[in-house]
Amino acid sequence: MESFLKCGNCNNFFNESSHKPIIFIECLDTVCLECVKAVVLQNQVQDNQFKCCINDLHLVKIDKDSLDSLKTNTIIMKNLESQKNLPIFCQSHKNKIAQFLIQAENKLVCDVCLVKVQQENEENLEIREISKFGMKRYASQSIELLEKGVQNLKNQICKMQNLSEESINLNALEVVDMISTNRKLFLSTLADHNDYKQISTKLIKENFTLYLEQNEPQEANQFELKHSYKALISILDSQYYYDNSKKEYYASFYTKVEKEVNKLRGSFLKNQQKNLEKSEFKLLYRASRDGFFPKYFHTKCDNQGPTITFYLSSLGKTFGIVAFYSWHSPDKATFQRDPDMFLFQLDYKTTHKQINKYDSLQYLSRSYFPSAGFTLEFDMRSNQGLITGQTTSFGKHFDVSKLKSQGMNDCSTYLGGAAEFELLEIEVYSFTNQ
Repeated sequence: MESFLKCGNCNNFFNESSHKPIIFIECLDTVCLECVKAVVLQNQVQDNQFKCCINDLHLVKIDKDSLDSLKTNTIIMKNLESQKNLPIFCQSHKNKIAQFLIQAENKLVCDVCLVKVQQENEENLEIREISKFGMKRYASQSIELLEKGVQNLKNQICKMQNLSEESINLNALEVVDMISTNRKLFLSTLADHNDYKQISTKLIKENFTLYLEQNEPQEANQFELKHSYKALISILDSQYYYDNSKKEYYASFYTKVEKEVNKLRGSFLKNQQKNLEKSEFKLLYRASRDGFFPKYFHTKCDNQGPTITFYLSSLGKTFGIVAFYSWHSPDKATFQRDPDMFLFQLDYKTTHKQINKYDSLQYLSRSYFPSAGFTLEFDMRSNQGLITGQTTSFGKHFDVSKLKSQGMNDCSTYLGGAAEFELLEIEVYSFTNQ
């Protein structure tokens, strides 16, 4: 079947465009249109007669000016038209079509491999079938977006040229917008991420230093300002640009996290647990920098001891989990006991300890980000291509008595702003457990 779909000369798969199957009536050999142009037409014997590239003893008649009239192999064309999937063959099974995309593993596999992967993973995997129609639609939409991106790039180049020649005057908002736009462009494949970070960091640092020189704030305020500067750098450190419509959410999130891990004035968590007050924090994983898949979290954070995880929901809420035992990636998902583990909500400044410290509530799964509790109590994972959080049953194993005393009977929306939400950012820090 595989050889039937390949050109007998170049061994490439036939398709419905450049490698269309052309059949020569004289000898019934079939080659792709590309080979007709590149090989057959270069071996002319006499007017409109050429040597066949399959067997040079065969002479075929071709009108150079009417290549569109060449006859196609109808059997192969019908086969191509009827195919649901593109002729992408599996790495492990050369004769099998690779049509299933496993999101978490970033792999395209055949049906045989899929069965094996599903047997090895007891949890539900995010699997998408790659169809010919879907890929064509994806390519068409990508072309449209890329063309739009090229135009945006040209417009930005024009602005930068005017700026370099000092032919335009900008206010503060325009400068921020300019930097944000450049960030989106530079963080694509157009330029090296580190080059952009150096340029932007230098710009912010120079302006920050100038502010200190001109305003001479008190020493305590200088300390606070320096960490505000660090929060700005955190934004620049992301590998993927964020949704500009939610930039206030990101700015608030990075500022709150910076305040907590550096135990600045107004820090909430340092007063909730003595270990946090004395600890030093080290950033292990940032989703926007390291990748929005659980496997990247586990690569960076497994077996790292105590950690604190900060989540930013698509509704702008900042919450998280403090775990005193390491995260792991067992072959089979399981729970482990961590009696001091607790959840927190930074916007409302509340903590939620375990109701029963003898319960095993820390959820260990290679398909999840830091999660806890039983079904949908504090589930953070990749779901159908989205990074989602679910807290539908929050309060079943974690203390919400203060919330209920204030009249909140349904606590499912408390942490992230809704019972189910997307996650915009995740940061995980290790800390010393003294």
